[in-house]
Amino acid sequence: MRHKKHSVPLRIFTFFVFSSILSSFFLLEKSLANPREKESPPPRLTTKVKKVIDCSTFLIGGGQRSTFIGISKNQRKNIVSNSCFNFLKKLIEGQTVKLEIDKTLIDRYGQVQYYVFLEDGTFVNLLLIIRGFTRAVIKYPNIRYQKELQNAEKLAKKHSKGIWQNF
Repeated sequence: MRHKKHSVPLRIFTFFVFSSILSSFFLLEKSLANPREKESPPPRLTTKVKKVIDCSTFLIGGGQRSTFIGISKNQRKNIVSNSCFNFLKKLIEGQTVKLEIDKTLIDRYGQVQYYVFLEDGTFVNLLLIIRGFTRAVIKYPNIRYQKELQNAEKLAKKHSKGIWQNF
């Protein structure tokens, strides 16, 4: 009979423990189903591109020398770099673009570096990589679009675009 006295409190204790574990799972499931709101998109500066200097450098208002975040700075002159220059010149020179910064504003050459978007939302940095004009080069801490740029490079390689033609 003594055994039965303890079984009721034990059952109640077990019930409360089981209930609290179960409610923890429901709270976890709810938090996974409703993730926190995404961070608001970073601000973008709207400006006009005055001149394209090469495949990775351009001048914006006031003559500020600027470059693209996340792409290689290919200094060699070849068919691909000439094609890239002509493409970029037609695409952004004289055009209004939106510029987005990441963690580090100035590169090691003293140029301001940006993610560049056309007014229709086209991501120019990604477009240069996906067309095979340049490689994706991710340098910490500027990693906001790391996955997108690396995936664009994989796609360019897969389809033998630009610099990846004889790869």
